[in-house]
Amino acid sequence: MRNLLLITTMLAFSATSLWAQTGGDECGVADVIPISGFGTYSIAMDSTTATSGSDPVPVIPCGAFMGIFNQDIWFSFVPDADGAIDVTTCDPTSWDTDLVLYDGSAGCAALFELNCSGDGVGNAGPCQAFYSEFENPTAVFAGVTYYLRVGGWNALAAGVGTMNMNFYAIGAEICDDGADNDADGLIDCFDPDCAGVPPCGAEAGQCDDGVDNDADGTTDCFDVDCIGDPACFEGDAATCTDGVDNDADGATDCADLDCSGIGLCGPEICDDGFDNDGDGLIDCFDVADCLGTPACPAAGNDECVGAVDIPIAGAGTYTALMDSTSASLGADPLPGIACAVMGQFENDIWFSFVPDQDMVAEIHTCDATSWDTDLLVYED
Repeated sequence: MRNLLLITTMLAFSATSLWAQTGGDECGVADVIPISGFGTYSIAMDSTTATSGSDPVPVIPCGAFMGIFNQDIWFSFVPDADGAIDVTTCDPTSWDTDLVLYDGSAGCAALFELNCSGDGVGNAGPCQAFYSEFENPTAVFAGVTYYLRVGGWNALAAGVGTMNMNFYAIGAEICDDGADNDADGLIDCFDPDCAGVPPCGAEAGQCDDGVDNDADGTTDCFDVDCIGDPACFEGDAATCTDGVDNDADGATDCADLDCSGIGLCGPEICDDGFDNDGDGLIDCFDVADCLGTPACPAAGNDECVGAVDIPIAGAGTYTALMDSTSASLGADPLPGIACAVMGQFENDIWFSFVPDQDMVAEIHTCDATSWDTDLLVYED
């Protein structure tokens, strides 16, 4: 949502301005980005000849994968009006960046961290594999000097690219758009500005709108305020087959005791494509209830006594077809001898053979269409 808002805002303001600066090597020689009203400013970056400064990495939270600010470069700007900024280094030709914004009103010796980013997420791009982008807009004020510092994630990360800064007026909070419109760090119903403004308010009576109306961290039927609300009912043929945990009790459809005996919920029906008993297994995959029924006949070689014989007539290669889809888990123990990466012998099936001469047998289940098997040879 925020990325879409950024794009919309960019289109609404003045044409993009491109500044030819490529970044100063230290804060004291930062390249100046001249600000002339709200709009989008595209700033050329080149860190290929920069050195790594002695400034520390940010101590404020910076999202995922903050690096070392290798070969960092610096930019400064002074807003000509109060507003907010979004900044991104998204550029498919650029490098793996780190990004931090400072309040520089006290000079380079006393920078104050305001926002930062290791790896951004959610930008539709196109972007390089790892770009930096502030997750939330940052309020800025007219006449104050701010610094942007861009570095590389590791010792090999440097390059050329473009950084985009969107500078826009702060507006009133819109309470249902998923954006921090007034740049105070609070979104929608979590912003006090939205108290009592629909859809923000009591959760009760709004239990199916997908909004955390009372900003308590729980939404719709997961909010205790919605207990008993008609939207949070599970217990009829419709709500017991819709794949939704309507009453937010952690159980869905037939797995919810409220649905016992209702509609399709009850003993497992082995050929209707539905999990009737709510055990997470459908039709023949519900071995305990369906194996051996007409819809799910048991494999003929499901146990040792029913092993399929492989007739042997001299030396040669013998092929036996395998099908364990209707087999059950037998009671035979796992091998006592050492077997590399041995599994559980799920749905085991059996074969037998009697050599007609002394021989060495090489047996394998190698087949590109087969499953992950375990194999064991016994002597009767």
